[in-house]
Amino acid sequence: MNAVLAKVDQPILLSPVRSLLEDKVLDNVLIVTHTDLDGAGCAIVAKHCIHNWVNIGGKIELIQADYDKIDEIAQKIYDESTDYDLILFADITPSEEIGRKLLGINYVFFIDHHKSREYLADYPGKAYYNTEDSATLILWRDFFQEQMIMNLLMCIDAWDSWKLDSTFRNDGVRLNYLFHQYGFDDFINEFYLMRLMTPQEKKLANASKNKDEQEMLEMLKNANKSTDETGYFLAMKTEKRKSFGRMIEILKTELPELYNATDYISIRVGDKVSLYSDRIDVSEIAKRRGGGGHAGAAGYHIKKRK
Repeated sequence: MNAVLAKVDQPILLSPVRSLLEDKVLDNVLIVTHTDLDGAGCAIVAKHCIHNWVNIGGKIELIQADYDKIDEIAQKIYDESTDYDLILFADITPSEEIGRKLLGINYVFFIDHHKSREYLADYPGKAYYNTEDSATLILWRDFFQEQMIMNLLMCIDAWDSWKLDSTFRNDGVRLNYLFHQYGFDDFINEFYLMRLMTPQEKKLANASKNKDEQEMLEMLKNANKSTDETGYFLAMKTEKRKSFGRMIEILKTELPELYNATDYISIRVGDKVSLYSDRIDVSEIAKRRGGGGHAGAAGYHIKKRK
């Protein structure tokens, strides 16, 4: 069930990786990616496209990272970069100081779509930066220059890039629930061949989605209404680590009067705060607080006092 959506209407070019590895096989590849569905999609794409270049006995190492650890991880990789033949940062990249140092290494490449990483636009051919699409789609289409786009990748793109009008959005929502049910590693193993979801998987995802939506609606009804220099927002705190990416859609549909009075939603889980909006650019708020993300969905970590 390797479903193809469409053929990309562009010439077949020699990708930077193919050019780099034209007469070479790899012993050690490192992929650094985000902990969410788009990060898992990047891992699937990278493994799918790179495995033919990996030598017998070679390995593809995968590191999951979030924004509170990415600079620390990136610095360690920079110090040990000679251990690898190819290093990809996909869907999560370090802040500017360490990022620019890493991009000076010829076998290091960045793929990102978060507004807080504008400096990547200075590195065409080394950093693939596009705020309109998911990192999964950018990696497959622009970096590896694959000509056929799979349905799985379009579902990830519709979910992660907030393409609410996409025909793939509903399956993207289901896929995200399935991702949380499988967990990062098992999801990659299940969808490595870029298959479609089975009817049973859709049924499981729908059950989780319906339960989750009811819980999120109750959270919205009980949210603290707050205001500061950033605007009027709904503040919530929970111990449940889940995907809150549909909060704005639920608020808009189920509580329209409250939606009309709200600039954004703030949800704290442990030391992580997630921000959601379709009215203001929450990535600017997150960036000022040491985080980052998209205009409609961003986050940051609260630093513990010493």
